[in-house]
Amino acid sequence: MFNQSGLSLDQAPPIEVVFRLFLIGSVFGIFAGISMLYWQDDILNPATTGAIILTHLLTLGVMLSFMLGALFQMLPVIAGVTLTSPTKKSNLVTYPLIIGIISLLLAFVTSSSWLFGLASILLGVVLIYASMMMLSQLIKLPNHSASSRGMLVALLSLLIVTLLALYLTGTLGGIFDGTYYTEVKKAHYSFGLFGWISLLIISISFQTIEMF
Repeated sequence: MFNQSGLSLDQAPPIEVVFRLFLIGSVFGIFAGISMLYWQDDILNPATTGAIILTHLLTLGVMLSFMLGALFQMLPVIAGVTLTSPTKKSNLVTYPLIIGIISLLLAFVTSSSWLFGLASILLGVVLIYASMMMLSQLIKLPNHSASSRGMLVALLSLLIVTLLALYLTGTLGGIFDGTYYTEVKKAHYSFGLFGWISLLIISISFQTIEMF
């Protein structure tokens, strides 16, 4: 039997909080498929525009949208974290996230410095806000489970990924000289893949694996 002792199902947020971010992730997933048809073999070369756009469609558009939506659901249910006004906070995250992702994708296509600047502002603000909002509540927990500790470290990794990304977009936008661009780029996708994506999935699995 599935053990629900670690779950607080009565604290789950309204369904539209999660559904909106999941819907956005699905739409970006469709665009990712279209981009694969459009660029075809170019996506196999990491240096091409098609590969860069596909990568960010999947990581930002699809995975980040789904994972933020899951956190709005999982933090209250698994960790017992109370997120006040979840619908309002979800809206503050969702709409700047959409515009920021689109701005970044257009910036990759056009190499426009002002688009890189707009994407940096929107994505930087929304991801730092989302990370700090959730981290501030997780840190207050008197007793941590394996899942809550893992989510805390994953959110810290997301914060680091965001700060590293701001350096990269700032370099592409002409703000920084890019002296450490290659090193920061490697750190960016390493923290993103192992610190944010993998660790969050593993952390949630500690509690939810029994459902499968």
